[in-house]
Amino acid sequence: MIARVVIWAVVLGAGCGFEERSPAYTCEVATDCTDGRVCDRGWCVVPGGGDGGVGDGDGGRPGDGGQPGDATGDGASCSPACSRCELGACIIECAVADACPTQIVCPPGVPCRVECSGDDSCGAGVDCRDGERCEIVCSGPGACAGPIACGAGACRVDCTAEATCAGGIDCLSSCACDTSCAADACATAPSCPGPQPCIDGIDCTSGSGPCHSC
Repeated sequence: MIARVVIWAVVLGAGCGFEERSPAYTCEVATDCTDGRVCDRGWCVVPGGGDGGVGDGDGGRPGDGGQPGDATGDGASCSPACSRCELGACIIECAVADACPTQIVCPPGVPCRVECSGDDSCGAGVDCRDGERCEIVCSGPGACAGPIACGAGACRVDCTAEATCAGGIDCLSSCACDTSCAADACATAPSCPGPQPCIDGIDCTSGSGPCHSC
């Protein structure tokens, strides 16, 4: 969980990134936590929230290739489309081969992170047009074969494995789009917002003025 939070903060930036956990909730032993929280992998968490509140059994989570469960996180309601929620962000996990075969649609109005780590997972692509912010990671070989669509918020798409993101990436309307395509990924170049400086070779970049308006 710590690594995941650090990644979000780096790739989306302070202005458009996902919220980090407060250092006040770090822990090493149970006695470091107060207010009924327990020490779980270095964080003081509410029992039953966060990773402990994922789904309601096998086959009920997107990552298992079944229907989404009713995961909750941090005491807040969580869309059935999510594997779990953290700090108000929807996390959708597709971690086994051929997981999430139908198009993934991120819930509206909240940050959304989609993790397609299983081989050929997320086969019909990802629709994050209504998400507040989007982070999509296609790390399983052949993952994200369908189209990927970002909305108006900040968007990050990483296509790190062979033959990932074959269906293309559309982030024309994003206020800050960053893509990363491995050598054998992204059969077509992503559609980037803004003028030429927003395109770094094949990839989109939000590193300069007109490319970052969030």
